[in-house]
Amino acid sequence: MSWRTALAAVLVLAGCSSGSSSAGPTRQSSTVAYAGKVKGSSALIAIEITPGGVGVYVCDGAQGHVRLASLLSGGPPAGNSLDLTNADEDHITARITATGIAGTFTPAGLSSLSFEAAATDAPVYYELEQPTDAAAVIVARWIVAGGDQRGALRSRRSLRAAPPLDVAALAATIGGALVHPRAASLARSAIDAERSFSFTLVASPGMSGCLPRAAGAVLIRQGTHNDVMTVSVDGLPRGADLAVFVIERPNKPFGVSWYQTDLRLGGDGTGSVSLRGVFNVETFTVAPGTLSATHQYHLGLWFDDPAVPFRLGCERGQRTPSITPFNGRQHAGVQVLNTANFADDAGPLSHVQA
Repeated sequence: MSWRTALAAVLVLAGCSSGSSSAGPTRQSSTVAYAGKVKGSSALIAIEITPGGVGVYVCDGAQGHVRLASLLSGGPPAGNSLDLTNADEDHITARITATGIAGTFTPAGLSSLSFEAAATDAPVYYELEQPTDAAAVIVARWIVAGGDQRGALRSRRSLRAAPPLDVAALAATIGGALVHPRAASLARSAIDAERSFSFTLVASPGMSGCLPRAAGAVLIRQGTHNDVMTVSVDGLPRGADLAVFVIERPNKPFGVSWYQTDLRLGGDGTGSVSLRGVFNVETFTVAPGTLSATHQYHLGLWFDDPAVPFRLGCERGQRTPSITPFNGRQHAGVQVLNTANFADDAGPLSHVQA
């Protein structure tokens, strides 16, 4: 029996029941959600099956502790079986029935854990994504099953338990601030997460002395025809403007360079901007007869105003500000952040598959 047949059976059973009892979800669509417990642990599991694919989230985050926070995705299930593995090599196998899913979840390098998840009409998955003041993006995910919930926060490479979610108010407190997560499609979120790539920006030569906290982070979310790149920075001069370029090499002489956007810093020296384009292994520039196809896999950020880094003492030995062509007027300051933490010929965009 396929999952579509199973869903149809659930709907028939629900339609034949009397009183307030129900044999399964009454959802009148081809999307069905499941939630349950992972035996031998404190984790919950949420699964969503849609015509476009499957999303699974396993999480044990609660009361300040988290060990498991695994997101898996795949295409529509074949028949009544699930067999998914993510990039971390977490693995799930399961069988789908008319009323639920049962199987095993195997975290990478750990023992297999069995689980059972029942079909439900209630939202089971909530998420929040937002930039932080530390040039990063927080992604918070919760599973809600009945009166129980588990959640985890990811920021850069750190993982911690998410705070309790007030489901009725769609509210949680993160970093002292009230935020509002939303019920979301687990399948879509899991598929999107597998099609994303993040990396950090580092201080350019000469910047660490005058701007010791300068840092940045980039998140690229891949789409069908183009990508969305979010650049977040921290530890920079208050109210300054930056120009963001995709470049051939992170440091001088930079090579072929493509102007992307301006980035305005706030009063705390942080800022974030999102832009759409092709930011992957296929990014290139060509001028037939003049310039052969040249890939640009690095990022560089320049001060829009040459006076800003000069006043901060970032150009020791210089009697006047350095002028570079890296803004819309071709009259910019020096570079402040780049991706020299990647090899010259293997910049971060080369790691994003088309």
